[in-house]
Amino acid sequence: MTADHTAPGTSTSASYRTGPLGESGFVAPVAWAQPAQAALATGRVVRAIRATRTWVMVDPHLDYRWAREAATSPGLVSAVTTVLGPDVAIEGSRLVAKPYGEHFPIAAHRDGLNESLHVDPDRSVAAWLAFTDMRMGRGSLEIRPASHRTGYAAEPERPAPDTDTGGPFLPMTLWGGEAVLFDMALEHRSASNEYGFYPRVAMSLRFVAPGAIVRRRANAPAPLPVAGDPHVWPVREIPNSRRSAPGSAPTASGPQATP
Repeated sequence: MTADHTAPGTSTSASYRTGPLGESGFVAPVAWAQPAQAALATGRVVRAIRATRTWVMVDPHLDYRWAREAATSPGLVSAVTTVLGPDVAIEGSRLVAKPYGEHFPIAAHRDGLNESLHVDPDRSVAAWLAFTDMRMGRGSLEIRPASHRTGYAAEPERPAPDTDTGGPFLPMTLWGGEAVLFDMALEHRSASNEYGFYPRVAMSLRFVAPGAIVRRRANAPAPLPVAGDPHVWPVREIPNSRRSAPGSAPTASGPQATP
C-alpha cells in the first residue's frame, strides 16, 4: 500500500466523493429571511452600492449590519450546522449586485479553490443568498449537479453564460429570502441581469468547520465564528477597518468594480 498524497478535496479518476450535501451536491431552498425582510435588506444594499460606487463587495459580513444579519440568520446557520457540525465560522463572503441590461456574466467556477484559497470541501459548504427574486434572465444562479463528485480534480469548463444556457447546468429559481447550500467543489455560474429594471442582488458565503482551511492569503481577516465554541478558531487580530460591530458605521471593503 502506498501513501495517499492527494490534497483535500481532490480525487483520482477511480475515486469519487459524496461530500456533506450528498449525491447532488446542493440543498435548496433554505429560508434565511421572510420576503419583506429580504426586501428591506435589499434597500440597505442599494444604499451601500450608491455610497461605495461598486457592484461587488468583498467580505461585507464584516462591515455591514444587513450582511451580518443575513449571514448569521437562524435558519441559515441551523442548515449549515446540520451538515458541518456544531462549530462553524464564516471564512469569507462576497456580494454581487448585477445592474439591469449590463453585460455581467460570472463564468463557471468552484468556490473552495483558487490562487489565494484552498478549503477542504468535506469540512465546508457554500451558501448563495438571494436578496431579490431569482429566475432565468435575472442573473440567477446556475449549478451543475453532482459536479462535486471529483472534488477539485479538474478545472470547470468556462462557457459564456450569456450565450450558453443549455447543457447540464440547472438554473435555480429562488425568492428573495431564500438560499442554496452547495458543495465547495460544485461548479456554478450566473448570467447577466437581462430584465427587471432593478439590480439583482445576491451574497455568497463560505462556511467552514475546524480544520477546513488548507491555505488562504496571509492578510485575510480571521474567520468569524457563528455557531459553537469560538475558542476552536485561531486568534488573529482583525484590522480596525474590518472590526465593525453589526451596529457600527459601515466601511467600504475589498477590491471594487465600478458600475
